Order: sequence, then C-alpha cells, then structure tokens
Amino acid sequence: MHYILRNNKTYVKLRFLGKSSGGFAAKFTNDAIAHKNMQVLRKAFGNSNSTLMLAQGKALVSTVTSGSASIKCDALITTQSDHNLIMRPADCPPIIILSDSPKTLALVHGSRTSLDGGVLSNAMQHLILLGVNPSNCRVYIGPGIASSSYTLPSSIMDELTDIAWRKHSIISGETIALDLAGYIYDQLLALGVQANHITKSRINTAVNNKYYSHYRATRFGKTNGRNGFACALFNE
Repeated sequence: MHYILRNNKTYVKLRFLGKSSGGFAAKFTNDAIAHKNMQVLRKAFGNSNSTLMLAQGKALVSTVTSGSASIKCDALITTQSDHNLIMRPADCPPIIILSDSPKTLALVHGSRTSLDGGVLSNAMQHLILLGVNPSNCRVYIGPGIASSSYTLPSSIMDELTDIAWRKHSIISGETIALDLAGYIYDQLLALGVQANHITKSRINTAVNNKYYSHYRATRFGKTNGRNGFACALFNE
C-alpha cells in the first residue's frame, strides 16, 4: 500500500507492506528475510537514512536527526527531509502527523497501552516545542484493527486510566469492543487538530489477509508476524 499525505508545499510518502513481503520481525520469520525486508523499507523512497521504532507501550517520544539507529519509544519525530521513520505494526495503527511550518514529521505507535499512557499528548507537546501549530497539522491514522474485531475481556477497562475510553467501547456480557481509531480521532481533536485535517485508513488488519495480525494469529491460529511501515518528508 502506498499513500501520500500533503500539507501545502510539504508532503509525506507512506509505505505499508504486509504478508507478501515475508515479514519484518525475525521472531516470526528468519533473520535473512527480516533483514532483506527491512532494507527494502529503509530504501523505500530512494534513501536509506532511517530510524526504526522499537515500540515500548510506555508513551515515550524521541526526536531523531540522522543515522540508522533503532530507538525504543512510541513516537519518532524528525525535521529532516528524506529521513525514513519506520515501525513494525501488527494491529496497532501507525499515526502520522505532518506540519509544514516548521517542516516536521511524527510517527506514533497507536497501541492501547501507549495511547492510554498519553503518547499523542506527549508527541504533540514535543511538536509544539519545535514551533508546530496543531491546527495546521495533517494526520493520517493508518491500517489497524477495527472495533468490530477488537474484542477483549471487559476487565480490560480496569487497566485503562483514561475515562475517554468509555465513549469508544461497547460492553457485551463479559467482553468489550474497543475502537482505537475513534479514540485516536477524538484525542487529536482535543489536542487542536482540525477534523478536516484527519484521514483514517479503512483497512482492518484483523480480517484483511494481505496483512499480518497478532489478534488473528492468537485468536484463530493464523500465521503471526509483523507488517512494515515507513514514512518520510519531502518538498514540492
């Protein structure tokens, strides 16, 4: 899947690769395949300068400038053009935030845990310190698990600290369905992003066999793995 997010004279190229690639985490494939696929992601836009996010679920944010390091965090921020930001999602939607004044790109790990920990608020605070105005940002909520698929034990609500989850959950007996994309959307609005500046993917990784899904693998015995996602800033 290829996608371009535009904001005046700045745009972001996105690339989301799934099962046809063979996977991006050696834990679920072999080292050679995972390494080869990561190299494809690193060079997805004709440039190998990149940073890989090693998701922590702790709402940590890191600003990167150069190099091909792997960083343990839940949000990467760069001001450099042609610098790839990479993550390896399964069902957690990647969230891309673009500003063109100043030119800045953020890639956020949209997991239940990181979101509940305030990763979007933390990332936006970092962006504001760089001079970004939230109302001028463009945001893309990438492919991830939809609420129609994301059912969990209702006791999960005891683990979530943000009362706002209640609006984005449907309890049925002893299970609960969570709407990650809906929660993300409302959080972005609360942070000052304009509604018409937010785009959501329609891809539900939990049912789309073109992509790996941790949920589908653990619930229904399907092949487990990690997809590959890369994005980078460019100028018109």
